[in-house]
Amino acid sequence: MVAEEYRMGGTCVIRGCVPKKLFVIGSHFRHEIEDAAGFGWTVPPATFDWPTLIANKDKEIARLEAEVGTPLRRRHGRVLRMTHAGVAFKSHVDSLVHDLDDGLAAVQELVDPGTGVVTLAFPLSLGTWLVPRLIGEFTENCA
Repeated sequence: MVAEEYRMGGTCVIRGCVPKKLFVIGSHFRHEIEDAAGFGWTVPPATFDWPTLIANKDKEIARLEAEVGTPLRRRHGRVLRMTHAGVAFKSHVDSLVHDLDDGLAAVQELVDPGTGVVTLAFPLSLGTWLVPRLIGEFTENCA
């Protein structure tokens, strides 16, 4: 049996994190539109419609609510506590975030010109004079 005070999905999905993130993302578009001209875009003057934003936020929350299907958190007085489903879901999310961070760090190490790996393929006849000069110039330009 599932008991929710208002709608499925809990406070985070319905009233907290998700609506806030949708509003923050929506607030950035004005600046992106203004910057677009610098990238060759011709954009008519931007207008904003609050009722449309609220209606679309409500649609997105309804979609997430249907997808989650069970609350991940429950309110106990003034405290939010994760449900068993929330604890199970969080452990997987934590693992994914950790793996993503490790992957991003590994890629950054490879592409960072100061510390990364540069793979060169060249004829052996160039290896004694041209390659050391190129590496030296590259290192000087990156410093």
